[in-house]
Amino acid sequence: MDDATNEEGNKPFTLITLPADVLLLICGYLSPRSIARLSQVCQNLNVLVNELGWWTYLQRHPRRSTSLRRADWSARAQVRHQYLSDRAWKNHSFITQPIDFAWRGKRHPILSLSADRLVVAVGSRLIVYSISAAGRDRPTKLTKHCTLDISSSSRSPWNSMALTDITGLGCVEPGLVGMPDSIVVAQGDGSLREVALPSNTYQPPPDKPCDAVLRTTASQPQSSGSIQSMSSYRGNNLTLSSTGMAYLYGGSTFDTSPSLVQVSCAKGWSTHLTSSWAALGTSSPTPLAIYSVTPSGLSSHPIARLHRSIDHLVPSAQASASPSAVYGITSPPIGFPAGSPDQIVVSGWFDGKVRLHDLRDGSPKANLVMKDPWTATDAKYCVSVGGGGSAQVAAGSSFHSVVCVWDVRSPDKSGWSLHTPGNDRSPVYSLILEGSRMWCATESRVCVFDFGPDAIASLYPSGLPRLSSNAHHREGYNTQASLYNHLF
Repeated sequence: MDDATNEEGNKPFTLITLPADVLLLICGYLSPRSIARLSQVCQNLNVLVNELGWWTYLQRHPRRSTSLRRADWSARAQVRHQYLSDRAWKNHSFITQPIDFAWRGKRHPILSLSADRLVVAVGSRLIVYSISAAGRDRPTKLTKHCTLDISSSSRSPWNSMALTDITGLGCVEPGLVGMPDSIVVAQGDGSLREVALPSNTYQPPPDKPCDAVLRTTASQPQSSGSIQSMSSYRGNNLTLSSTGMAYLYGGSTFDTSPSLVQVSCAKGWSTHLTSSWAALGTSSPTPLAIYSVTPSGLSSHPIARLHRSIDHLVPSAQASASPSAVYGITSPPIGFPAGSPDQIVVSGWFDGKVRLHDLRDGSPKANLVMKDPWTATDAKYCVSVGGGGSAQVAAGSSFHSVVCVWDVRSPDKSGWSLHTPGNDRSPVYSLILEGSRMWCATESRVCVFDFGPDAIASLYPSGLPRLSSNAHHREGYNTQASLYNHLF
């Protein structure tokens, strides 16, 4: 057959003769390197790739990058950052540093992240960091903005400073026109308060806490005990008390009676709220209970009670009969490769393991169990999912400021752990995982691990000396962070 025509006299199909919609469909399945090569074939393909091809790839490979504001980047810059960050996760290549000096005393900090702010709850105070653009197609910059004192604006019925400590932190909610953003905090005395966050243009007094401005408040009955955990989702707030009482508030204004469920007589530890279900962690033989969320509130009975099924070595009856506790619960972001994100529950347990349950399975047994053999007995206090390929599961251990990381695509071979800067003996109490950043908090400080290709020291406030997983990975870093693989 002639090179120019086929048997019917028509020109043969070549890459450049394919319709544009077919080429764009192909782009969604190519690697970034292959798409870049495709753009070099001819001018027409170059225009098609740069205008639509990169966007098609991003739609098929989404990443959670809350603080990076990647929506303001060009599509090509987003793919570049995503590709290089995924490679850095695979190679354990990052920079890390505390974002502020250590605070006094031992605390139980909680993190909340939005596109504009990082909020850290420490004791009865909120430390607010602003996030701003550092340039076109560049990572955002973090600067310390202000410190808000909650206790001076509140009246604890038990008159105890410990009971005014913040035990739960919601999501930053954007304010209406002319109104500041806000965040809901839960305190140990059973109070919930909506705190107004100053605008980023506000100039607070230097190194002096400001009194928080409270919009609305609510208080749970004293008989319910102290609030142990709180989760938020699109204005809804879920709390769990020390006596196992769960309250679901249908809005941050607290103008309606909350939905109430008695989870168990055991102590409550952790919560996680989504659009369709709520997960509650307690101390009991079946410590992880899933309740459906309806327009009228929480279901009166759980739709699932999940247990541990210890590595398939212990009979399920024995595994479900022995008590345990769940300290951290989360669900994966969009793009998670191991199942539908709205049907996956990831939890950190007292026995040192991290478990993944697929609610579609209908079984109380865990579908995947992950552990660090070197800290096998250390409880996991918090969990988060994201990172490279949206497939990384990170868990904060109860000792030595260790963060354990697994890739769910190969959990038995990909496990590794790292110590936070300062090598505290503290637990890691709070974790937030993004595409290229991991934020974590110990009892004395907050730090960031940045896997991005453009991470530099000036993007973050100055704390302790900056560290790197590779002494020559970034200019200006000459100290290695402590990390190890689970398998040698």
